[in-house]
Amino acid sequence: MEIGIRVLGNVALEYDGRIDLLGSAKERLVLAALALDAGRPVSLDSLIHRLWDDSPPAKPRAGLHTYAARIRRRLRESAGDGLLVQRAHTYLLDVRPEQVDCHRFEQLAARSRALTDGADAANDNAALALLREAAGLWHGEPLAGLGGPWAESIRESLAQKRLAAQLTRIGAELRLGHYAELVPDIAALLERHPDDETLAAQLMTATYGCGRQAEALHVYESVRRRLRERLGTDPGETLTRLHRLVLNGAPTHQLLPRHEPAATAPHTLPRHAELVGRQAELAAITRAAERGTAP
Repeated sequence: MEIGIRVLGNVALEYDGRIDLLGSAKERLVLAALALDAGRPVSLDSLIHRLWDDSPPAKPRAGLHTYAARIRRRLRESAGDGLLVQRAHTYLLDVRPEQVDCHRFEQLAARSRALTDGADAANDNAALALLREAAGLWHGEPLAGLGGPWAESIRESLAQKRLAAQLTRIGAELRLGHYAELVPDIAALLERHPDDETLAAQLMTATYGCGRQAEALHVYESVRRRLRERLGTDPGETLTRLHRLVLNGAPTHQLLPRHEPAATAPHTLPRHAELVGRQAELAAITRAAERGTAP
């Protein structure tokens, strides 16, 4: 039986349709600390730091071994022996990264980003399917209920990755012309991330795409004023360009991000072209080389 590990919500083991929340917060923290490095050894010192930061108990290794033994027993009962491996000064959770929901999320998000690199409706639809699967892996705040600086840093990192995936999803939806249904979602995200100019640009595009030009201009003015008051800066080039397009009543498709194809050498170029022209310069270089003079 293959086991899954959840960290995007309550840390838990998942197997045979069941969810095992383990016995204590420290056990969940140890499991999360190992799952974030699934398939790689984690040193005892790193695990101790993740559990207790700079205030470990008198015998931190003994406590760590106790929690690890409990997790090993749970793993043995659900998926067989050998998944939690102890080596010299390390523990290793012997599962594939995709068995851990946060790693699976990142894999799906990366595949969706690759698909959206080109302006192709079929690819955008395929990317949205991947992103829906990725969104379904979230069951609340990551590492829910677990305290400490390490858990908080992981929460912040995963929140940023989630936002990046949401921006990818919104971009694909906008290119497919889904304007009205996106406005509430983008507005809610912008409220949580008021300084994010990408979100502001997406909200301007969505509202303008619905025929609400005045509302799109209001989004720009609100963001401009907030950036001025909080950061002392003006909106960047992308937002300024959108503002100009909206003012001029440009077609909606012009507001969408432009895909620049990667620069590649033409396949028609020969592999080993001969150098031609510049005979005088070549002769001077050759004479200098023959004399052995510096450059």
